[in-house]
Amino acid sequence: MNGKSGFATLIDWANQIDELLTVRFPHAKKVISVLDNLNTHVISSLYEAFLPEKARMLAKRLEMYHTPKHGSWLDIAGIEINSMTTQCL
Repeated sequence: MNGKSGFATLIDWANQIDELLTVRFPHAKKVISVLDNLNTHVISSLYEAFLPEKARMLAKRLEMYHTPKHGSWLDIAGIEINSMTTQCL
């Protein structure tokens, strides 16, 4: 990534997480998010975008899981869905 485009992506991602936690799921104690391995999809992005107090508040409510670097995220999603349906039945 280069300079401004990387920074904009980092800020965009942080703003999406903020909307997810404050607008879409304001009452959820934890929100689980499955992400790819982009270097902007990290907790430190929240601290780059927001004041430390807000970033900490968002980070405490976000549980992040990253897809494998050398595998298909669709395979992982399929495995997770299968295990959840098995457990629910």
